[in-house]
Amino acid sequence: MIAIKSEIYAKERGIVGEDIHEGKRTLMVSYAYYKSDTITKEEKERLLEILDMKTEEEPILREAINLLNKSGAVEYAEERARTMLEKAWARLEKTIP
Repeated sequence: MIAIKSEIYAKERGIVGEDIHEGKRTLMVSYAYYKSDTITKEEKERLLEILDMKTEEEPILREAINLLNKSGAVEYAEERARTMLEKAWARLEKTIP
């Protein structure tokens, strides 16, 4: 998620959309493909096509990032991460004096 939203992180890593470049089927990809109703079937297929390419071409990586954003997947993943963090802190608070 960081590599999708942070230009600084992407520059440090040398590539934008590193997980996309590596073809990873992340939580965001799963959400976009299986749960989202805001992108078309053709857009979902294009997302998988880009993942299979394992390209380093920034315009193509940005196309996939745009599809993930359009699908609501980035927002969904952020909310899931926030919820997991809150639950973890709640458990820790019970054990930390």
